[in-house]
Amino acid sequence: MANKTVKIGLSGASGAAQILHLPILTKMSNVEIVAICDRNRDRAQRIAERFYIRQVFSDFEEMIATADLDVIDVCSEVQYHLSEVSHALKAGKHVLVEKPFAQNAIEAKQMVNIAEQQQKQLMALMNLKFRSDSIALKSILNHNQIGKTFLMKAGWMRRNEKWQQKQMFLRNQQGVIMHLGLQVMDLGLWLLNNPRVKTVKAVSFNQIMKSWVEDTALIMLQMIDNTVFTIEVGWNMNYGKDSLYVELFGEKGAARLNPLSILTEQNKKLVNITPSQAIFRGDPYLKSYENEFSHFLFCLSNKLTLQSSGVEIIERFKIMDAIFQSIQTGCEVVLK
Repeated sequence: MANKTVKIGLSGASGAAQILHLPILTKMSNVEIVAICDRNRDRAQRIAERFYIRQVFSDFEEMIATADLDVIDVCSEVQYHLSEVSHALKAGKHVLVEKPFAQNAIEAKQMVNIAEQQQKQLMALMNLKFRSDSIALKSILNHNQIGKTFLMKAGWMRRNEKWQQKQMFLRNQQGVIMHLGLQVMDLGLWLLNNPRVKTVKAVSFNQIMKSWVEDTALIMLQMIDNTVFTIEVGWNMNYGKDSLYVELFGEKGAARLNPLSILTEQNKKLVNITPSQAIFRGDPYLKSYENEFSHFLFCLSNKLTLQSSGVEIIERFKIMDAIFQSIQTGCEVVLK
């Protein structure tokens, strides 16, 4: 697909599609949004007019059969991902999938297997690792600036989720672990170079929303090299402001993300080697999506391996399944 305009069809006129996907993709020189599909055709029509999209559908299979497309961008609700992704791949399309990618590891494996059989690119959108500060931190860790990491702590505590948005998650039976925890876990494991997880222990609470899904959770992952990674997530906390952070502790230094800070030991003294913040201009969340879409298109054009695809995404969902198993049983889960 080198030097070719990539024709994209979008499924699901979600908030992510309207706020992130379409504003970014429509500005990319090598992309054309050819079609949009949503079960609510009126909503799809309004968005099509806003972003100058020519073809509008309310039936996903009709869009696949009718529109001339290279890529399907799936932004629909998670319960539709397996059927839509499978159909698109079997029709010869490459696929992007907004998080959460799947409902469980079985679904994730089914989609990955079909992509491999069809020899098509399939990417789960996990944007936190495409933040500019995340990329800078990853480079520093890969150059062994803080030594071997033995402890990582990460969290995403949100205060001001809109109730309307929460109701959508509740309808899909998605709590804070799937909505925020998956992203934080993906970022942390990527920073650690995707080590094998040995054990999982998790607890959850629904003390604030009093719903049938969790609104707060604490998770501990232990790797086969005994590195420990703890994750705390909440989406209706009585905080003054939202908090997203990662902290790593190594044998000769420490690092923190958001804001980025790096301390390393030199000549028996701790030295601040944090890169200049000037390289992190703009909204980090918006920039992460720009970087992610560029990565997908570059790999598509050059036939390279994508991040957040294949075995990596299957392993993420095996861990997610273990997290929910630990919560249900109250026991530590050993991963095979």
